[in-house]
Amino acid sequence: MSLSTLPDLPTAEEWLIDGFNVLHVGVLGGEPRAEWWRSAQRERLLERVRCFEPAGARVIVVFDGRHPPAPAEDGTDRVEVVFAPSADEWLVARVRDAQDPAGLAVVTADRRLSSRVERRGARVVAPGTFLAHCGAPPS
Repeated sequence: MSLSTLPDLPTAEEWLIDGFNVLHVGVLGGEPRAEWWRSAQRERLLERVRCFEPAGARVIVVFDGRHPPAPAEDGTDRVEVVFAPSADEWLVARVRDAQDPAGLAVVTADRRLSSRVERRGARVVAPGTFLAHCGAPPS
């Protein structure tokens, strides 16, 4: 897809990604959930998100659950990864506590979450629209 045919994105200072929702809907295309919790599947999503075109934007991917053991990060990854008991609650709190919720974009296909963050002033972007701006899927 060329840049001229990409779906429009809102301008946002911070992009909040509903990790497992976007992984399931946008990356795995509805494949069975049995394998989605594995680190290899999370990494598939993170590889895509690291290619997000608006380079100056802050990007936070929120996954449900406890942070698994991982090698130490070198600080060069521009994508922040958060693990929370409930990604939805973390995202709603982030929007609620923001000085300017209109500067936030929440990427999710979850209608209930979408409604909650929109009522608080954030913009909602569909996973496919967001991922279209993340380059081609890795082969």
